[in-house]
Amino acid sequence: MSHIDTDKLSRYDQLIARNKAVMLRVCQLYARRDREQARDLYQDISLRLWVDMDTFKQQSSEATWVWRLAVNLALDRRGLELRRP
Repeated sequence: MSHIDTDKLSRYDQLIARNKAVMLRVCQLYARRDREQARDLYQDISLRLWVDMDTFKQQSSEATWVWRLAVNLALDRRGLELRRP
């Protein structure tokens, strides 16, 4: 069984709670017509926040950092979809 860092989990839960509206807004903007894509994007954003939350350098507001991370993920996904045959 793996060790769960309860401090990180608590910080992550708080990060999501504070920025859920930002995350949902990006999903709404970039996956307007497809609920499944919006759900997938939300999960991708959530996972990326977990992985990258310790890299936040506080050079901008937390909401700005989350917005940029979410938008970049959305644009990456869109680029991949456009390249598919």
